[in-house]
Amino acid sequence: MKQSFKEKRITVVGLARSGVAAARALYALGAYVTVTDKKPLSELTTQIKALDANIQVEVGGHPERFFNEADLIILSPGYPKYHRYCRRNIKELR
Repeated sequence: MKQSFKEKRITVVGLARSGVAAARALYALGAYVTVTDKKPLSELTTQIKALDANIQVEVGGHPERFFNEADLIILSPGYPKYHRYCRRNIKELR
């Protein structure tokens, strides 16, 4: 069965190479994408420029609402999957 991301609210956590690639691909597939990274804007200008202007960006932290409002959360490899926001959302899926 083919997964459709059209009009899904997806949060991508982390703006390293994999996060930027995931955000771009999901946006191209019709998702509403939000990316979040704990680094400040000054350290992420190159990554942010690589994103479509319609992708919502939040830097300097990971606001809880982006986890709670998402239909799907994509974690970059360096982000702890046992972070409290992730644990709660994983439990809700079971």
